[in-house]
Amino acid sequence: AVLAVALLIGFVWVESRVPHPLVRLSIFRVGSIVRANASIVALMGSYISFQFMMTLYLQDVLHWSPLRMALALLPAGLLVAFGSPFMGRLIDRYGTSPLIVTAMVSLSSGYLWFLATAGSRPGYLVTVLPAMLLLGGGFAFGFSSIMAQATDGIDDSEQGLASGLVQSSGQVGTALVLAVVTALIASASTAASGDFTPFRPGVNLVTGVAVAGLLLNVVTLLTARRNRRPVAAESAAR
Repeated sequence: AVLAVALLIGFVWVESRVPHPLVRLSIFRVGSIVRANASIVALMGSYISFQFMMTLYLQDVLHWSPLRMALALLPAGLLVAFGSPFMGRLIDRYGTSPLIVTAMVSLSSGYLWFLATAGSRPGYLVTVLPAMLLLGGGFAFGFSSIMAQATDGIDDSEQGLASGLVQSSGQVGTALVLAVVTALIASASTAASGDFTPFRPGVNLVTGVAVAGLLLNVVTLLTARRNRRPVAAESAAR
């Protein structure tokens, strides 16, 4: 951890002094890029970590076969696969911010539903399937919208930089959240047959990550709408 921090500080120091930096640090002054990078951390970090926990639970605790486990998680993947191609039209019509809020609401609802209905032995039809549908829909809405937001209004010469930054944030966010989730599961007591209780702290964590992403985007959306009202009123007065 100390080495990673030292390398990060060294990278920022070098990038702020070279004439042609790999990452222009002033790009982080663009609000949409900062929001997109934070949102992708919440989206990817919570979604991948939850899928990891479900894989461990279904295979190691319930002793499901890999095929049965894959079929149980399949609804989320199908929604992502079949929903993503339509996102371009929705982004053109509604913009990225409302769709990202919708995605975060869906993700947060999926995790909260799982926590509320799981008990010690989650049932598939009551708990797992509804959660998978909510998470798949949330990921389908969120990923494309966040990618579009990250590059919106960015000069053509820096489209690759903006896209690379948000992709890197997604990978780093996933690694960080998954590392903490793994530590929480490892520190929990050994589960009895079928017992989900040791996984609950991990689900609490991913829920908190998703809710934080939701709050960030709700505040941003409300602020943008409030700032547009005086402009609209001034234009009407003219």
